[in-house]
Amino acid sequence: MKTIYTEGLVFLTDLSGFNRLTRDLPLSETVAYLKIFAGISQKHVEKGGGTLIKYIGDSALGFFPAECIDKGVASLIDMKNEIEDSFEIKGKKTGLRIGAHYGSFAVCDFAPFDGKSDLVGETVNIAAMTGSGGQSKHRSRLILTPEAFRKLSSESRKAFHRFTEPIVYLA
Repeated sequence: MKTIYTEGLVFLTDLSGFNRLTRDLPLSETVAYLKIFAGISQKHVEKGGGTLIKYIGDSALGFFPAECIDKGVASLIDMKNEIEDSFEIKGKKTGLRIGAHYGSFAVCDFAPFDGKSDLVGETVNIAAMTGSGGQSKHRSRLILTPEAFRKLSSESRKAFHRFTEPIVYLA
């Protein structure tokens, strides 16, 4: 596959507390939980017209093309709600942090992994860093960068109130 240069909404998810909750579990159980997470993620990303690029442990990286941003953000909200409502580890629910940024990026393959796409660019780095770090209040949030929020239609923006829980728009 050749490299594709495009723009859209790049997101990275992270299950809150996953490592703590699975620390003492047999590896087979941890894998089973990750497969459930992967199935829920895949369903919602595809519903929103997006592409799930890869899983990195209890995180997922993907994107929605520019024309699917409203549908994409709605599907991320639905994914977050489903995981937080029904996904349990040892009887305890987890949160889902999602950082999303709108901008340009490249979709490309790297040898020797031809056929396995990855995302490259500053947009990917910003999405990955959005909501991470020392602010514990952001651990279970959907956080859109200002660039992502501005790309939403006026109708979709109405669903957001600044700093409405659990969805946060950080200016």
